[in-house]
Amino acid sequence: MKSETLRLDNGLILDISDESRKIAEKTWVISVVARTRIPVTPETLGDQVGTIPVEDIRALVGDTLMFEKKMVRNFVVENDRIDVLKLMQKNFRDRIVPYLSNEKFPGKFIAKSYKEALVRRSWRK
Repeated sequence: MKSETLRLDNGLILDISDESRKIAEKTWVISVVARTRIPVTPETLGDQVGTIPVEDIRALVGDTLMFEKKMVRNFVVENDRIDVLKLMQKNFRDRIVPYLSNEKFPGKFIAKSYKEALVRRSWRK
């Protein structure tokens, strides 16, 4: 399992991991996963949650959130494995990295997670 770590323009650290595995003698599942931890702080929130205190958000979602994006290709023949893996890693760098690097991404992700947590909490009542 190989991994690549990138420091994004907004300060987040992105880990892109190869989690591929062999499923038959000459067949693979190619899996590339991007993960970044997002601290719940006033700096990462920006203006995304209005007047909601950071402490209230942390109480519901925790001090750190994990963003994860996975790309998977099934039944890749062994001869194509490396080429498919490189293409998927390139797609992450070309498409996901600019999205995650946006200065508003951390705050928007925290706000979305907070709203989802509020909905889940309301279901339990």
